[in-house]
Formats: sequence, C-alpha cells, structure tokens
Amino acid sequence: MRQIFPQQLIICLTSTTLCMFSFLNLSFGKTRSVEQTPLPPMTLVKAVQQNHEPYIQDVHQQLQKSRALLNKLKKVRTQASSQEKQEDVNASIMKLTKELEQAERISKNLDVIDPQPWLRNKTEMDAVLANLEVTYDETLPLLQDKIRFLQDAVHHAKIATEYGEERRKDLFHKNTLAAIKAASLAQKEGVDSGFVKEGISELEDAISHINQDRIAAAVSLTEGAYLHLNSALKQSKNSE
Repeated sequence: MRQIFPQQLIICLTSTTLCMFSFLNLSFGKTRSVEQTPLPPMTLVKAVQQNHEPYIQDVHQQLQKSRALLNKLKKVRTQASSQEKQEDVNASIMKLTKELEQAERISKNLDVIDPQPWLRNKTEMDAVLANLEVTYDETLPLLQDKIRFLQDAVHHAKIATEYGEERRKDLFHKNTLAAIKAASLAQKEGVDSGFVKEGISELEDAISHINQDRIAAAVSLTEGAYLHLNSALKQSKNSE
C-alpha cells in the first residue's frame, strides 16, 4: 500500500478545496445573474397612440373645416353689399375666431399617453367642439353656399350615426336635426337632387324613431341618409 506523506495530504486537500470554491462561485454567479437581471416590461406606446389617432384626425378635420369657413367669411365681408350685412359678418367672424382659437388650444393637449389625462382632455375637447359646431352652423347661412351646406349635412349625418351606435340619444337627436337643417338650406340654394330629398326623408323618419327609442332603426336611417347626401355632394361638385 502506497504511503501518503503529510505534505502530500495537505497539497491534495488544498487543491480539492480550491476546486470546490471555484465550482460554487460559478454556480452561484449564474444563479445571481439570472435573479438580478429580470426582463424589462414591454411598453406598447405605439398601440396606445393608434387608439387615439382616429379621434385626433377627426378633431383636425373639424378645425380645418372651421378655418376654411373663417377665411371665406373674411372674403364675404369685403364684398358685403350693405353696412348691416358687413356688421353681421364681422360679428360672426369674431365669434367663430374665438371658438376656433380655444379649440386649437385644447387640441394641443391631446398628445398624451396616460389614459386619465387623455380622457380628461378628450372630455374638454368634446365640449369645445360642440360650441364650435354651434357657431359654425349659425355662421354657415351667411355664405349662401350650397356646397358647404351639403358638406355640413354630410358631416352631421355621419356623426349622428356614430352617436346613435354609441346610444348617446341626445347627441344623436341633435346632429340628425342639424343634418336636416343643412340639407334643407342646400335645397333652398338650388340643389335639386333626388339624393337630397331621399336623405331628408330618411333623417325625418330617424327623428321619429329616436323619439320612440327605436335607436337601431334610427341608426340605419341616418346611415342611409349619409350615403344619399354624400352622393348629392359629389354630384354637385361634379356639376360645377
């Protein structure tokens, strides 16, 4: 039997101990590195922004429409045939300018990601846009412009349908009436189209259904009116 001297025994034990420590360090090092470096959470910023985009786009379209009306009013003012007419146009310009500037200021707050500020800003934007639309509808007859009357009728029929789908009865009713008014003004200015007549008839039937709380039927009618009025608008543009 081979004899192991004390010196050899000490060297052997020392080597074994160092190997064990080295192994333990590697093992614990791997474990510690996994625990201390968790995967970062994914932030779906683009997805959140995309949910807001259709609303923001609609806001910009309404602002653009109001700016176009304001520019047209300024031209009408220079061509006013009487002092009284000029004063009426001036008053409308001032009121529309005020509402438009406020709407443009609020629209800048819509570029947020967090849901709570977004909902708060959207609620404020809705209220401002409602005031802007009232002013727009009050101002529009000053132009005596059949194309703009049809554009307004198409716009109100479209958003009336959207409010109907959302079961927001008051806004559904309000915008259906506004669409009837704008389409009737277009007729008054000489738009003689079967599409307009059919659209007005459907809108009037929709009002009757809304009053009876038959919202689904009313939505179908306003949707049909939107299509008819949009056809009348395209027809009128092509004839000019």
